[in-house]
Amino acid sequence: MKHSGLPDTLHAVKTLLAVALTGLVLGPAAASATAADIQTCRSQSSTSDAPGYKRVGREVRRAIVPEAKTYLGAQYTAQWMQPDDAGWYVGVAPGKRSLAQVRTWLRGRIAEHFSGSEARLIRSRMHVIRQPYGMTDLREAGNAIWEDLSQTGPSVSWGGGEACTLSDAYRTEIFLYEDSTTADVKEVRRKVAKFGDRVRVTRLDEPMDD
Repeated sequence: MKHSGLPDTLHAVKTLLAVALTGLVLGPAAASATAADIQTCRSQSSTSDAPGYKRVGREVRRAIVPEAKTYLGAQYTAQWMQPDDAGWYVGVAPGKRSLAQVRTWLRGRIAEHFSGSEARLIRSRMHVIRQPYGMTDLREAGNAIWEDLSQTGPSVSWGGGEACTLSDAYRTEIFLYEDSTTADVKEVRRKVAKFGDRVRVTRLDEPMDD
C-alpha cells in the first residue's frame, strides 16, 4: 500500500501551495480588496510577475509568521499569498482573539520589522480572515486518521494533508488515487465520519506520485 502520513503534505498539495506562494499581482484589485477581505484560501490565479514579490513574501514569512503562530496559538490556521488580489493572508480560527485584534497586532508587527514603502506595501495587502479550524486541531485529526487508515485503511494509494484544495477553508484532506474504487471512497468516508466537517475525502483519477 502506498500512502503518506497526513502531517506530510502530498506532492500535489505542495505544488499548489508553492504556486500560491509565488504569485502576486500589483494593481487596482489589490487596493479594492483591502476594504473587504476575500473569504477564501483558494485562488483562481497561479502566476504573477509583480516586482519584488518573492523578496517581500520571503521576508514576511520569516519575520512575521513565527510571531503570528505564537500570538494566535491554537487559533492559527495558516498564512498564504493570494495572487487574485495581491494579498498575503492569515487564517484565524475562532477563539479569544478577534479578527480586528489580530489585524491591529499585525500592523504593529509590520511597523516593527519593515519601514517606508515596503511597510506600506505589506500593510495594503494584509488580510486576516476567519477559518473554521486551527492548524493544531486539523493536525490532531490528521494524525488520528493516519493511525487508523494505516492499520485498517484501503489497500490502495492514498495520502493527505492540511490544505484548502477541496473547499473554501483549510481542512484535513484525504486523497484516493486511480487504483481506488467508489466503494473505497465510501469506506474511507465512513471511517473518518467521526471527525465531521474537519475532513474532506476525494478521489483523484491519476496515479499517486512516488
